[in-house]
Amino acid sequence: MYELAVCELMHPSIHGNCTGQSGHYLLSWFISPDEFLSNEHQTTLDSMKNYYWNRTESPPHPSVRNYWNMMAKKRFYTLHVVDEAELCTGVKTAILKTFWLRIFQRKWRNIYKDKQLARRKMKDLSYRRVHGKWPV
Repeated sequence: MYELAVCELMHPSIHGNCTGQSGHYLLSWFISPDEFLSNEHQTTLDSMKNYYWNRTESPPHPSVRNYWNMMAKKRFYTLHVVDEAELCTGVKTAILKTFWLRIFQRKWRNIYKDKQLARRKMKDLSYRRVHGKWPV
């Protein structure tokens, strides 16, 4: 079952140096429906943002070159729809599923745009029939 959670990309200097986990998303915090509806999760997101924005040292990530640039973006700290997975070391990681919503939105946006274009073409045809020229 999918859940709402706050995730962050694992960094060995912050989360501990475990082999084979540098590219995974760490489950930082699960969010219940009650917390979501009452906006209690916003304070935790703000504290996570402040942690990354106020760091003085920035050790490099072993596999992601722009790790600190990613962490500096506000859109990185959002709720994600995740599927929980556990590694052999017992660390709970996340498989992000939020991108499916973005794909679905993009498809429907394109379908809506095509319908609007078809409707406009019908209006243009009726305008040409009445006035004898195409609309500008």
